[in-house]
Amino acid sequence: MQSECIADATFPVGRNIALLNGFSAARSALFLLPVLVPYFGDHVGLSFRETLLTEAAFAATMVLTEVPSGWLADHWRRKNVLVLGAALWAAGCLCFWAAGGFAAVVVGQVLMGLAASLQSGADSALLYDSLLCTGAQSRYLPSESRRHSIAMVSLATASALAGPLYAWDVDAIFALSTMAYLLSGICALALVEPPRHRVYRGRFDLSAMIQVVLQECRYNRVVLWVVLFAGDLMAATKASVWTQQAYLLLLEVDLFWFGPITAAALLVGGLVSLFGPSIDRSIGARAALGIVVAGVVAGFVPGGSLPSTWMVPILFVAFAAYGIADPALKALVNDRVSSDRRATILSVLSLVPQLTFVGLSPFVGRIVDDRGADSGYLFLAGFAAISAGAAWYGLAR
Repeated sequence: MQSECIADATFPVGRNIALLNGFSAARSALFLLPVLVPYFGDHVGLSFRETLLTEAAFAATMVLTEVPSGWLADHWRRKNVLVLGAALWAAGCLCFWAAGGFAAVVVGQVLMGLAASLQSGADSALLYDSLLCTGAQSRYLPSESRRHSIAMVSLATASALAGPLYAWDVDAIFALSTMAYLLSGICALALVEPPRHRVYRGRFDLSAMIQVVLQECRYNRVVLWVVLFAGDLMAATKASVWTQQAYLLLLEVDLFWFGPITAAALLVGGLVSLFGPSIDRSIGARAALGIVVAGVVAGFVPGGSLPSTWMVPILFVAFAAYGIADPALKALVNDRVSSDRRATILSVLSLVPQLTFVGLSPFVGRIVDDRGADSGYLFLAGFAAISAGAAWYGLAR
């Protein structure tokens, strides 16, 4: 086991926090997100089910590479992992831009899955270790919540522009997205790697990586239940993002409004994320996560039962749930895992939702194609109530 960093007042933690905020803002400028479903339908010719299958390819790629990429971040310079991820995001975006069919979209999703797996966990681990080196690790949750909020506001801003850009010139969406990914790489290059002891410097060791994960899950039951809870809740909220676009198509909402509606939802999530630390101090992380599950179910049931434009704001509960839960779950892991395996376990925290989504997406896609997006929301409400509710009960105990 490694020893943690000794407090060093000279380490530029403020610089790293600012650069990570900029990195998150640039990486999250996903101009295509609010119009992905209509774009793949209008310009590539994919059905909603095929669109979700390409998303499943993204998730499957993360399942295969998430933990190895976290292991790489723990045993290589984390900033280099973030830079490589930025380059792959840009390459995936270019694949979407040139896509002429299902196969090309899948290639783009695989590249983006690799990018996401490289960056997930490594950014949070670098932030925590930067604070740890100055003895300020207690500032992690406020800093992570702020960074999470900045990312959601950036995504909301890009989303607000998506509808008008889509109507004006869809090429502008891809040009701006590619520039944003490259900017995130520049921010990552400027980061200062925190000094960390490394337990291993040689070639990749699969058996050692698996042993690390199994040890944490066996002897640290809070981490186990956090991972299971994240898998169920985040898979449901991710599926709801694409279902919302099908829901707006069902209601015959003009494509111009897709961006502003998604932006409003993301702003709700970003605002709620800022209150995460206060909620944690007031009622504790476990109680807050229980309220998140109940809120998702309470929002999806009326939205699916009474489809109308008046129900669209209620469905924003999925974004609010993500805004609260993501930083809180990472904080629970960071407080219980040492630096030599932090990025690896945080990668597991991102892997399990993708694995769950791979199994969940075909069912949601078929239900939405056959019965409508309203039925899709009812299905997701039941899934969240049963699976995420059971995981929360285990965590609460």
